[in-house]
Amino acid sequence: MKGLATILFLTFTVISYGQDTASNELKPTPTGFVKYSLNKRLSFFPFTSAKQIKLVSFHLQDDAIKGQQRRSYSIPLLNGKVDLSKLTDVVELNSSQIDSLTDILYNDCSKWTLIEQSKVMCYMPRNAIVFYNQKNEPFEYIEICFECLGFKTSSNEIISPDKCDIMFKELQLLFERYGLSTKMSNK
Repeated sequence: MKGLATILFLTFTVISYGQDTASNELKPTPTGFVKYSLNKRLSFFPFTSAKQIKLVSFHLQDDAIKGQQRRSYSIPLLNGKVDLSKLTDVVELNSSQIDSLTDILYNDCSKWTLIEQSKVMCYMPRNAIVFYNQKNEPFEYIEICFECLGFKTSSNEIISPDKCDIMFKELQLLFERYGLSTKMSNK
């Protein structure tokens, strides 16, 4: 009986040390950051060179959805340029929407001291921010995968925002608020 009591005591002791408590949770904490102004955010490339900015959704190629071999997942391209005919949802942003977008991209992560960022290795993007030049041609883009919280830029010249879970959640809500699909579709 004494042996059983000892085993039970040791088991409960070990189990109790493995439990997380509310005080041990990793939470972002405010940093007292200095917020980038709209003018400063618009001075970042490619915002500074864009005549228009559009949020877009696209479907992955059929071969990717059916599980067949494909070299890479990305925004549809034709001759190195965004293939506009393959975009399923397109929303042109006005100045207040651009303000909201740049605030999320360049101010959200800076507000917090972040302990860690989620990582999932799927990278199957279905959304992008596309920048158009004076000739109404796409010249740069930031493609986004909301499932794995990742993004890629079309060039190294783009001032990349910091990556954090908070930014991706806010960015996804922005896309959805403007009527763009952010989830996998079987179309």
